[in-house]
Amino acid sequence: MTVGALTHNIPEAPRRISGSGPTKGMLLQVAYTTPEGAATLATERIVNLVAVDEFRSRLQFEDNYRLKFDLYLRISPSVTISAAGIPTDAGTTEQALWGVGYNASSPMARGWRSGRGSGMWGWLTTDCGHGATVGGDAALYRAGIEQGARNMNVTDAAEAYFLPAFGADATPQPRSPANQWVEATMTVQGKVVTVEYKAVGRAGAVFYDRMPGFTTDVEGNETSFVSGGVMVGYEDSFNSVSFDPDNQWMLVDNMVVEELTASSMLVRQERDTTTYTGGAPTTAVLKVENTRASGDLSISAVNIGGADAAAFTLATPLPLNIPAGSSANLTLNFAPGGANGVKTASVTLVSNDPQTPEYVIGALLGRRSVPGVLEARYQMEETTGATLADSSGSGAPGGLQVREPLVFGQPALQTGATGSAIGFLPAQTGTTGNYFTSPVANTPIYSVSLWIRPASTGGNRTIFARDPDFDTTHEEVCGLILDASGTLIYRVAGADAMTSDTVLTDGEVYHVVVTHYDSTGFGDGLADRCRIYVNGIKTAELAGELAGGLAPQLPDYPLTGVVAGTAMHVGSRTAAGSGFQGEMDDFQLYGVELTPEQVWDIYKRPAVTALQSPAFSVVSAASSPAGFAVAFPSSPSVQYQLLRTVDLSTWAPVGNAVSGDPEQLTTTITDPSPPAGRAFYKVEGL
Repeated sequence: MTVGALTHNIPEAPRRISGSGPTKGMLLQVAYTTPEGAATLATERIVNLVAVDEFRSRLQFEDNYRLKFDLYLRISPSVTISAAGIPTDAGTTEQALWGVGYNASSPMARGWRSGRGSGMWGWLTTDCGHGATVGGDAALYRAGIEQGARNMNVTDAAEAYFLPAFGADATPQPRSPANQWVEATMTVQGKVVTVEYKAVGRAGAVFYDRMPGFTTDVEGNETSFVSGGVMVGYEDSFNSVSFDPDNQWMLVDNMVVEELTASSMLVRQERDTTTYTGGAPTTAVLKVENTRASGDLSISAVNIGGADAAAFTLATPLPLNIPAGSSANLTLNFAPGGANGVKTASVTLVSNDPQTPEYVIGALLGRRSVPGVLEARYQMEETTGATLADSSGSGAPGGLQVREPLVFGQPALQTGATGSAIGFLPAQTGTTGNYFTSPVANTPIYSVSLWIRPASTGGNRTIFARDPDFDTTHEEVCGLILDASGTLIYRVAGADAMTSDTVLTDGEVYHVVVTHYDSTGFGDGLADRCRIYVNGIKTAELAGELAGGLAPQLPDYPLTGVVAGTAMHVGSRTAAGSGFQGEMDDFQLYGVELTPEQVWDIYKRPAVTALQSPAFSVVSAASSPAGFAVAFPSSPSVQYQLLRTVDLSTWAPVGNAVSGDPEQLTTTITDPSPPAGRAFYKVEGL
């Protein structure tokens, strides 16, 4: 076959449809040349093929079916392999696309994934071009929500998925699907989706095993994402033209949708395992359905295996007997020990079902995220290198991105402190600027404390951000932005949540603290409160009892791995865009909500961490006529009231409330007219 000026000798696709000839399928090319009006190139870089009937209406499939097709992803053989194992001079990264339950009215692709999508869909990348950036080299989405990403240059994914599917001798990139025929198979069985890839002559691998293709609302009503049309496609993700376009294209052949017989035993993950944040174990619910016309289904054993099997335990007594035409739930508790991070296990259901006596669920997932107190502290004493030491004792260094020279060894920003700060340049493109990442897990309760001397960039400057994929909507978990006017904006779930009253002046030093407190954890949409402090003073608060609405809840990261990972980015939204310029010092990350008193203490005392003292409320007894006076840790952001009781039952305020001392770490409060005899006192913040 000839493409442009090049002739290619491509073997026949592996799964020839019975009765058809030895064709090589359909050639797909995108962004082959720069078209007129390059601003509209998005419409030139995505192609979706959909199955239609003779009236051009999309064919519809449901419940139990399988999409199969053969694909050949071509990449230039002149690409060389860098020391890091990533292709150089590839020109552009492209990928095959696929979808089931696909009814989108506009083309779907990796570049348009966030908040969009139809059905269950995903992609497979030619060359590891996304493994070090955004979105994964293989991905699965349910509508616009990521269900899992696999990265070719990450060891576990490379060995478990890419290596068996595509081989170490794949050219020009080991473990990549490029330049070989690949059998792609998407199986829909009882509203769950399994995705397999197998290159000719390879063992193949199940990239996604029985992923839920449905959601249920709080009343149990089910929405299916697998009933609908099918799609196969091709995309140039970076909207660019390859240096060797005659060697960059895709063939698709032997596209088949086949009906499957419903299994007599269907297992679906009815409730995802959510993030474990301490306390009672969270649960995963497996719905087991007996589709037989007669005869009970009996589950006699549930075997849990895999790297983190100890984190999952069965809560449902066995044997579990399910009458014909009925379903029942198997509940597994998730209560892991050990470090934060994603935990995985496989589950095998042993039953009397003749078709599947051992039903394997290969991907049970959970994430442990238990708040500590001080989880990371980067004092920025470094004078060289690409990491920031963590002095908190958790052993989690920060990853320092040195795209341009950092200004190491700047004077410490805290008054009276020794040590140094680091100067950052804004990361506004994929090859410029600086930022760092912290691997501390996302938690529903956290606090960030840091010192900055900002410099102008003429636009927004990101102080920190959490974002699963850094697509069109930023700060999809949370983030703090310093805008061009010097206003601090706290963002949650991609939207502005609250704005600080204090305006920061470029070139001046500030201590900034953000706190977020959510007593119920992830999942119910509302948090208790979030706050911003500047130089020890509370400058913004959003809480349930305040006028203006409730505090927004942080979303959690998807339980499956994503390329951007669960790291917090400090100084940039990602490698490009809205970067911080200026100096930064003593970044502290806590798994608790810092109190106003703790924030004031960090601000007033140079280079300290939050005191782990009891709450400032004090209970004490005194006898008249000596009177009573108490000094307690305080904050100028808080009004304090002295309360008194003589019977330890009824407490009454004594005197007027007083503000925390704006110059000292403690405030003294007295009883102006103590009663005769013995009395008890306490101090409360209002």
